[in-house]
Parts: sequence; structure tokens; C-alpha cells
Amino acid sequence: MARAAEDITGRVFGWLRVLGVDPVRDGCMKWRCLCDPELGGCGKETSTRSTSLRGGRSVSCGCLRRSRLESQGTHGHTVGGKVSKEYTSWAGMLDRCYRENAQQFRHYGGRGITVCDRWRESFENFLADMGPKPTPKHSIDRFPDTNGNYEPGNCRWATQSQQMRNSRLTRMVTVNGETRAAADWGDETGVKYKTIVDRIDHGVSAEDAIALKRYGMRRHERYDYNGQSLTLEEWAPIVGASKVVLYQRLRKGWTVEQAFSSPCIHGKRALPTGRGRWANRNVTVPSESSATAKRKGAV
Repeated sequence: MARAAEDITGRVFGWLRVLGVDPVRDGCMKWRCLCDPELGGCGKETSTRSTSLRGGRSVSCGCLRRSRLESQGTHGHTVGGKVSKEYTSWAGMLDRCYRENAQQFRHYGGRGITVCDRWRESFENFLADMGPKPTPKHSIDRFPDTNGNYEPGNCRWATQSQQMRNSRLTRMVTVNGETRAAADWGDETGVKYKTIVDRIDHGVSAEDAIALKRYGMRRHERYDYNGQSLTLEEWAPIVGASKVVLYQRLRKGWTVEQAFSSPCIHGKRALPTGRGRWANRNVTVPSESSATAKRKGAV
């Protein structure tokens, strides 16, 4: 049974004072609120959801936003009641750094990232330092210090690809003394980002990770191991792993020795040939006849 909604009548959210439940609209409960003049509002009534009130998205009937635009000035960046992309970026920057209810606050203000006084006090200063966006798809990016503050000299308009490569979670790879994002090395060498990362995680050196060829499952290609040169199909029963498993290991950047000597421990069946989860382990695999006898209670 659905839980009854909490009664928030009389509570205050920003300039809004909750008067009571509004008639149900489109199957969604809303609350009738007064934009209270005693709190700074304009006296109008509005209707909104409780989640918007609790999340800080609804704090007035809309007059608060209009008053901020008028007081701060958008310098030609408001047309028909809609603000420009540059103004939206500036407002969003302040929001995630200083409003604790903001969805991204923990990644910015929560980590101590701030906006310099010059930009925080004036959109005009921000626009003068940053200039207009090259395209609508560009957004503000902290560069070169991704852990630094929003301030002149550490910000740029960047594409989504540039933003991702400048993220603090970006995997950096050092090759011959030069450190770059794995994606940058991938663009230069033609090796996919994930392939480079997988190879390094499996012990392949950074130099080899960006240079090794991608293994393809060519039917007649031979691989040298333990003094023999055989195809994957021929190696499979010998090493106790299917040719698909061997191919996938090689494709991830495993060396031939790693791919052929590592046990396969996630098989669905245990076979006497050593395949499956008993591969390369000191475990006695029961024969089919004894296993059948056990099920029948004969053993």
C-alpha cells in the first residue's frame, strides 16, 4: 500500500508558504503556495510539487528569478525572458559551488571549489574575461588545474570531449617520459581507449599497450607457446580453455603466456579435459558414471 504523503501545510520554502493541498492534476499531488510578501515575495499564489519545494527548485512563484536578473543585469543576454547560454553557465557555476541542495554540489562546493570574487559579484566581469561561447555545445571547464577554482587563468570554453579528458577521473598514461590521457594516445595510435587501459591493467607496459596489434581470431593464425606453434582452435583443448576465451584474453592485451596458462574458473561445466572451473587445479573430477551413481543413491 502506498505511503500517505507528509502534510507540509504551513511550512516555508524560500519565499513560498504552503497553504494546503491543491486539487490533483494529471495524477500528481501538488501544493498550493503563497509567495509571501512578509518573506519578500510578491503576494501571488502558485502550485508546485513537494519534491521541488524540498529540493530547493521552487522558492518563489518566479519573481525571485526575475528580480535577480534585473538586479544583476545580464547585459543583453536576456531575450524574451530567456537567458543566454553564457549566463546559464555563470549561474550554474555559482549554483553548484554555493547551493548545498544542488545536485552537483558534492563534486564542487563540497570539495572546496569556489568562484573568485570578481566573477561571483558580476556576470559582466565573467563575460569580459571569458568572452562568448564558440558554439552552444561548449561549456565552462577548469583548465589546466581541474581541481582548482573558477577564476581567470584557470577556465576555458571546452567541448564535451575536452571536458572528459580533463576530468579528475581521466586515466593518464606515461610513455617515454610524456604523460597524456589514454584517449589522446588512442587517437594518435589508433588503439581504442579501453584496449589501452585493459592492457595496462593486465601488466602490459605503457609503451607496448599503445603499440601492440589487436589480435583477431584468424582461423589459421598460429601462436608460439611451450615450443609449439598452433592455432587457437588447436591450443584450446591443450590449455583447457575455449578458443573464444583465449581470443578475448589476447584482445585485451594479455601476453600469449598469460592467456594460455591462466585457469578458467568461471566455466558452466566441469569436464575431465580440465576445462571449466577445475582447470589447472588439483581437484579430482568425478567421472560421468560415478556422478550418475551418486544421484541415484548407489554411492
